[in-house]
Amino acid sequence: FPANSPIPGLTDIVEIISNGYAFAARRVTDAGAKMVTAWGYTSYGGSFPNGSPIPGMTDIVEVVATAQAFAARRSNGVNGASGAVVAWGDNGNGGNVPLDVARRTDIVEVVGNVGAFAAICDNRAGARTVVAWGNGTYGGTFPNGSVIPGLTDIVQVTSNTYAFAARRENGTVVVWGNSSYGGTFPNGSPIPGMTDVVEVIANTGAFAAIRDNRAGARTVVVWGNTAGGGSFPNGSIIPGLTDIVEVIGNDTAFAARRSNGTVVVWGDASTGGSFPNGSVIPGLTDIVDVVGNFYAFAALRSNGSVVAWGNADYGGQIPQSIVPLLTNVRAIYPSFGAFAALTEDGRVVVWGHSSYGGANNTVPSTLQGNISYELKAAISQDDSPRIAAPRKRRHRKPELIPSP
Repeated sequence: FPANSPIPGLTDIVEIISNGYAFAARRVTDAGAKMVTAWGYTSYGGSFPNGSPIPGMTDIVEVVATAQAFAARRSNGVNGASGAVVAWGDNGNGGNVPLDVARRTDIVEVVGNVGAFAAICDNRAGARTVVAWGNGTYGGTFPNGSVIPGLTDIVQVTSNTYAFAARRENGTVVVWGNSSYGGTFPNGSPIPGMTDVVEVIANTGAFAAIRDNRAGARTVVVWGNTAGGGSFPNGSIIPGLTDIVEVIGNDTAFAARRSNGTVVVWGDASTGGSFPNGSVIPGLTDIVDVVGNFYAFAALRSNGSVVAWGNADYGGQIPQSIVPLLTNVRAIYPSFGAFAALTEDGRVVVWGHSSYGGANNTVPSTLQGNISYELKAAISQDDSPRIAAPRKRRHRKPELIPSP
């Protein structure tokens, strides 16, 4: 922390957000003020510009990052309501909000990629639009003549590292950003005409969309970086599958869990886009959850055991010394290059790269038996504890503003 910084003494921090060079901490004071503080590399969001009003704002409800900037969404004094957005950090990568966006008070969600932000605006009269700012190469501006700024039925915006995809209420998807990484659809692609998309998922350079025809068939389509999951292998059965439950992305691969308990994968083999020769995983029919770190995937089976694949150094291979410990597992959580499993009896078991928390002998003894997969504060009406499911998140590379 900077010399004489008050940050180490703060006791009201509720969330910490990072970009590649700085941190921002969202605070909620005892008096209910919702504030933000920052530290790190000054030019990239580690401090606020001289005279900035942001440190004094008391209605910050969300903070999002690009690789070199932060954006904060405000409630404008109305608890839970939409509001304005402010930003700081590198101007060329989202740290400067254009005047037309800064004037808006109806922003309900902000999404960032490596160099740009996109925000959903809801006028509370049925119109949900999207605005963007930051590095134009990565989607900070819309293409000339694009219809996207005029659309009024935006439901979801998803980002990969270089592009954005927006799902509309009519089940279609629109995209913008770097064309090599999903910012445009391939020539002749049928995806722009599809009207049954229910979810869009991203990895670093590609997108996957789950379709639901409302008659029981759930399929998946993809676009973006072909080597990183933006296309299926020749002869793949995946495009014809009709029982896709969920899709998870990591750096350059995807995994899809099916309703029959099996998992299919595609993309870069080195990060889990294929299973190792002789692997038993493709034949398993009891997989109930899949999570991905940047380099590998791990899957929880209904019997409480765990399987993994992908880069062996980053959790894609479970060490033989760890396998016997993975019993009665109830949840798996990824870091950038490792995995942690929580068991029914409160044990924490980790594997993967030691730099990312994967050394099991370094887990503090004070955690063992004291970590739960249940949300104790979220008790349902029948007083039964709810399961804290792992977040399906994408892990961004530590290298910043990589050249596509």
